Amino acid sequence: MHRRTSTVLFAVAAAIALAALSLAGTGASFAQSAPAAAIGPDPCPSAPVTLPTELPQLPQVVVDSLPRDSEGFHKLTLTARNTWYHSGRSNASRYCYTWHDARGAEHSVPPVIRVRAGDKLALDLVNRLTDGPGVHAMASTMSPGEPETKCPPMDMPGGTPARIPNGYLGHPYVTFGPTPTPSSQDTNIHMHGFLGPPQQDNVFLSTLRSPGHACLYRYVIPTAGPFNARPQPPGMDWYHSHEHGISNQQVGGGLDGTWIVDPSKGPTFTPADERIVVLRTALAANTEEQRIERAMQVMKAPSASALGAQAAHPAANVNPFDPPAWPIGMPLPSPSPAPGTTLDSCRPIVRSTPSAPDITVNGIAVPMSVTTSALYTSATVGRPQLWRILNGTANSYADIELRDSAGQAQLMQVVARDGTPVSPNNADPYALAVPMRSVELPPGGRVEFIVRPTSTKPLTVFMNTPCTGPDGTYEPPRNLVQIRPTLRGIRMAAPNVKTAVAKTSQTRAGDLVAWMHAHPEDVVRRAITFTQYLYRKNDKNAFLFFITETSKPGFTEHPFDPTFAGNERVPNNPDITVRSGTVEEWTLFNATAETHAFHIHQMVFTVLDPHNPLSQLELDTVAVHPGTFAPNRGMPDPWTYPYEKPGRVTILLDLRHMHPGTFVFHCHMLAHEDRGMMGIIRVIR
Repeated sequence: MHRRTSTVLFAVAAAIALAALSLAGTGASFAQSAPAAAIGPDPCPSAPVTLPTELPQLPQVVVDSLPRDSEGFHKLTLTARNTWYHSGRSNASRYCYTWHDARGAEHSVPPVIRVRAGDKLALDLVNRLTDGPGVHAMASTMSPGEPETKCPPMDMPGGTPARIPNGYLGHPYVTFGPTPTPSSQDTNIHMHGFLGPPQQDNVFLSTLRSPGHACLYRYVIPTAGPFNARPQPPGMDWYHSHEHGISNQQVGGGLDGTWIVDPSKGPTFTPADERIVVLRTALAANTEEQRIERAMQVMKAPSASALGAQAAHPAANVNPFDPPAWPIGMPLPSPSPAPGTTLDSCRPIVRSTPSAPDITVNGIAVPMSVTTSALYTSATVGRPQLWRILNGTANSYADIELRDSAGQAQLMQVVARDGTPVSPNNADPYALAVPMRSVELPPGGRVEFIVRPTSTKPLTVFMNTPCTGPDGTYEPPRNLVQIRPTLRGIRMAAPNVKTAVAKTSQTRAGDLVAWMHAHPEDVVRRAITFTQYLYRKNDKNAFLFFITETSKPGFTEHPFDPTFAGNERVPNNPDITVRSGTVEEWTLFNATAETHAFHIHQMVFTVLDPHNPLSQLELDTVAVHPGTFAPNRGMPDPWTYPYEKPGRVTILLDLRHMHPGTFVFHCHMLAHEDRGMMGIIRVIR
């Protein structure tokens, strides 16, 4: 992208079109969407929008146009704020990052932060959150951009540990009582997709515990350097809150934004030829958290003897890479499958449609309609456009399609996933593409594809119903954005982009797989398993969410539980320790009845499946679907706790150029991560 000297680039529409909360009607014309009324101060305002309307452009900050500090870092201050409003019978919060442009004007729509490899960014995160309506925000004792101290680590309130004997494959699991509930005023930040040293992207920190309620993060966008670390590739990434125990509430409420790495040279797209689309959860519809809470109220946890096959000791002679069918640990809702049928591994048992739009596009709630579009954008016949789509929801999955005027899915020329181009040449990131009719985006997933209209007939970016599992949440299909091509459009020269269909041997993913086959004895293999449980404690239901290395002899499932020694700012109790300079193969097993989204920080991985187009791509987040189910005849209702042969996805992690440090892997359904489905990994030399 051509860099401009101004700090902020945004359309007039962006200031008024973002963060609408609800929408009535699904016909060709739409009613005006009305935001929820604020209770008290409103630092995160929203404006009504009359639909249909043009796709809003998002405000942008070009890092190398920002002022520098004494160490040569460009300075940007983001302030975490929230607005309280009525939601049903209770109060809820919408969140935002506020920031100031070069003229001193304050904005509450999070900026697209644009960088290049080698840029230095000093990001000050200032915490001015409130923990209830009418409460004044905390006053930071630091001047924005001048924090005086390093942030301390998060506070993890513990509980009395309980050891349950009959977990997955008969191994025990441990709970520490109720899910740790941090203060709703705490927050931190994660630069999702950042490939630099983990110390620069420390998600264990707490702004609330900092004396000044602010944290300074210094990022050096990677170029080739120590340990031959790979440079940060051109692509779309994401920043968001990662405060454990409350990230679901904050990200679902809007505390997130995007950052984009532009190519340093070579063919590129101008802002006029780029479309950035951010999917978020509508604030009134946190369906996964609501589902969990409802289930906890009505379900009955089984006794230790009721699960039939589950024993109080580990099952013998189990191959962790080919585990047997085992009863799930969280009961399924009714109704059970009809006699002679079985569970659908993709479709939820309960398929109720949300009562209001539950997905927003660049802040505007889109109706659940497959015939009309609330948003539209322009295009020019024959002129390429680069589309960048982020699934920034806290818990929802999305299958993205590009449909023609007849409603048929077209082949998309996918040039990048999760911020990493198909092309290994960072100077020409659009040279190679993987043709795909549908792209599955788990929470946190990104896709970039090139659209080149061949006629004036409209195209539609469409969200199809994803696979979420029999215990998952139903997500209705809908039109997202309609593309309206014209014969005469932008007058400037079209992007000089030439894209060819990729061969696996041309990609970084293909190179890594070839290395694995040439050095099988040097590959470390692990089994990683998602599990969930319902259990009774103090006459109350509690849900547990675990991600565990089940290839480790004598494993015990446990929730995320970091411990910090002395003044250390990272945990001293990693679940997995790996060595820089190696390659690891992880088989991800889903032993539950809903889809999970595996995500690992600081790196990307490759899916090992020659029949899956994802095998030509590098990802940092992948959906792991449930397996196959059979009735559990040892239960009164054989489908309440059925047997499941776990679903699986095998990935290859390239640690050959990995920075040493400590970071995390977890389910990117943030309602699950907040409840413990996160592990700690340490890379050593």
